[in-house]
Amino acid sequence: MRRLSIILAIVVGALFLGLAIPGSTPARVLLSIVSGDWKKEAALAPEGAASVGQREQELPTLRAAVGAMVSPQWTYVAYRRIFEIVARRLDRRLIFVQRQTYGEINELVAEGRVDLAWLCTGAISDLRQRGRFAVVAVPEVDGRQTYRSYLVVRQGSGIEGIEDLAGRTMVFTDPLSLTGRKVVLDWLGRHGRDPNSFFASVFFSHGHDNSIRAVRRGLADGACVDSLVYDYLARKRAAEVVGLRVVWKSQEFPIPPIVVSERADRDFGGKIRAILYSLEHDVVAGQALEEIGVDRLVPPEPGLY
Repeated sequence: MRRLSIILAIVVGALFLGLAIPGSTPARVLLSIVSGDWKKEAALAPEGAASVGQREQELPTLRAAVGAMVSPQWTYVAYRRIFEIVARRLDRRLIFVQRQTYGEINELVAEGRVDLAWLCTGAISDLRQRGRFAVVAVPEVDGRQTYRSYLVVRQGSGIEGIEDLAGRTMVFTDPLSLTGRKVVLDWLGRHGRDPNSFFASVFFSHGHDNSIRAVRRGLADGACVDSLVYDYLARKRAAEVVGLRVVWKSQEFPIPPIVVSERADRDFGGKIRAILYSLEHDVVAGQALEEIGVDRLVPPEPGLY
């Protein structure tokens, strides 16, 4: 019994030592569980899974991706359903790809490693420098193809606009995000303020919903977020925005579009357009679109992007 106790003490000691070492396997596993990343890994597992039938394995693939406009768990559940319907209509097997940053998704599109991607509007200019692509569809929400940036703060914070965030902590969505970063930097530049010294500190959340939660939990004093995401949460998940205020709104911008890589099959763009524009007439697809707050997918207006 004493020998067993000694062995157990050694094992427990080794485990705690591993947790104390940054970057160690135990530390990384614990961090992933606490942060929720274990869910992301579980969600990504089907990409190479052998659980599908033999016929499905033999089908050509449709590789689709979504910029991290919302957290990975939400992206996986909501957006994957739409791409699954598209893949089924094409008689293809879906491979759903997720990455942490908009830049990484752009790289996949530019290199032809994904066929189809739902991108942040702010990432379009970066993608244009990397390679050729085509905008094939634009979401329509409440009859509009535009959206805004909202500045979100806690009630009672005393913050009434961007100028009141001087010396405070700001959370941005992504370095390439239009509504989640670029509009704020543009405002500061136009008002003669240095973005590098204006805030006390800045960090990235990699999801507009994550930015909203960061403000609610007091991790940041303010966040600029996608109005579509905030309005959707206010309608469908009101608890997510309790105690928050929108104190500033930007001008309108084109809604994040769906693009295809220039490296996709020649007829691919036309087939994709036809499928995407018809999704609103399919009961299951219509429900999937409704889950992400989109009424329908429509052709982009000329010169919109």
